[in-house]
Amino acid sequence: MLIQEGINNITIQTASGPPPSNGFGGSPDDRIIYTTLIKNSVSYSSVSAKADGCRWFIIFEDGTNTTINVPSTYTGNSTCDYQGNVYDINDSIDNAAYYLFSNLDIDKDGKLDVKIDENNLDISTITISKVPSLWGPAIIEINVWQ
Repeated sequence: MLIQEGINNITIQTASGPPPSNGFGGSPDDRIIYTTLIKNSVSYSSVSAKADGCRWFIIFEDGTNTTINVPSTYTGNSTCDYQGNVYDINDSIDNAAYYLFSNLDIDKDGKLDVKIDENNLDISTITISKVPSLWGPAIIEINVWQ
């Protein structure tokens, strides 16, 4: 079965034996185990003037919440809120974190469907500074003839 983004209809029945049993009975302790793949990484962010990060406030589908430093070494005073779309769009780390969290918000309601915390979140950043040009060297020549 393919589970897609949005609403999926799944029918689960219990039985006291294998088919062709009558489809009734079974233990009240029966469990279903499922595996799903959720995109959990983001590619390079756009080029930005800074890459500082912030302290993210996140709400989960079950109503609980947490605060996560991104990157984990972040010690500044900037705060971000995933549900409220509050983050510095000029900070490449904030942009990357926002897009990562949006991948974990399957129904796009501002609440993460996957429960995470700083202990099971690994964010790696590489910052390249002092790039002289984003488009490579350019040669401009102006000739004036009189």
